Amino acid sequence: MTPLHWPDDFDPGRDVGPCGGPPSSIEAAISNQLSMRSEPSADRWGSDPARASIGRALCAAIQHEYRWPNARFIPADPVDVALLMPWDDLNIVEIVMDLEERLHFEIHDSIPEGWPGRCLRNVVESLVHLARNEGRSN
Repeated sequence: MTPLHWPDDFDPGRDVGPCGGPPSSIEAAISNQLSMRSEPSADRWGSDPARASIGRALCAAIQHEYRWPNARFIPADPVDVALLMPWDDLNIVEIVMDLEERLHFEIHDSIPEGWPGRCLRNVVESLVHLARNEGRSN
């Protein structure tokens, strides 16, 4: 399955839509990519139950916050594309709050600061590491 990507003629540093957000054509292009995907394999996040649970929670949170047509994200999807990173940081805050509620642990501010330029696999790994550290400290 091909990772999400910006349209070929798009420059996230240059192209801005109304009110400084993403152009609607970009949101439509990403929605279309997700709509065309078949359901990814159940083991796309690996065989570790904690990792799989965190991966599913992340996908659900992203879909909910951005109102994407589905949660068919894969580990290789770029965070910048899935979260429309060049634009609204408030969405990232909302995703973190959603994840904290779903996963029942606090996500420190420094964690999402490391997400830009990464892929969803890296986000899941950072959350797995955090969950394991939180579990040891309680």
